[in-house]
Amino acid sequence: MNDPGDKKYKTSGHPTIFHKLLDSSNVSASDQNLERFMNEAQSIVAAGLVTTAYHLNVTSYHVLANPSILSTLKAELEMAMPDPSILPPLEKLENLPYLNAVVQEGHRITHGVVHRAARVSHKPIIYREWTIPPETPVSMSAIFMHENREIFPLPHTFDPTRWLGEDGARRRKYLVPVSISKVLLGIRVVLRL
Repeated sequence: MNDPGDKKYKTSGHPTIFHKLLDSSNVSASDQNLERFMNEAQSIVAAGLVTTAYHLNVTSYHVLANPSILSTLKAELEMAMPDPSILPPLEKLENLPYLNAVVQEGHRITHGVVHRAARVSHKPIIYREWTIPPETPVSMSAIFMHENREIFPLPHTFDPTRWLGEDGARRRKYLVPVSISKVLLGIRVVLRL
């Protein structure tokens, strides 16, 4: 950053996201500064580490604090893993209905890094009696959706069963998690310990 003519980073044996930002045509020269890179680093750590750790902590608490949830989850895992020393493939874990429901409910209540996910439509959006003009950014955070009482009754209650059956399948479009597969991978790592 201090010497824009120095391009040694292009041949680095260990390129980082910062190398890509320095070389990106999508990042203006004025945005290639220490403050921007510090913000990028903080976002990466928060989304990739803090969010996953928070999800695992909160979900584990709710599972362990509720004997009914714990026993249902243990029964499903014991069926899937008769020998706990042999972990099944990730695909098999992802297809366990109750485990998946626990993970989804964990995502619903932990939210991850909350920000608005702006979308822009090239056509007018008609919402009830309002018309949102084309090219208008529209956004909301996951909290508004995940705590909507019409979609998720008793939104502050940890209830994996809300994700099971046909009702659960209909609710899936309202879940906007960080990454279910990352959390399942985290659970797999924990199970290996």
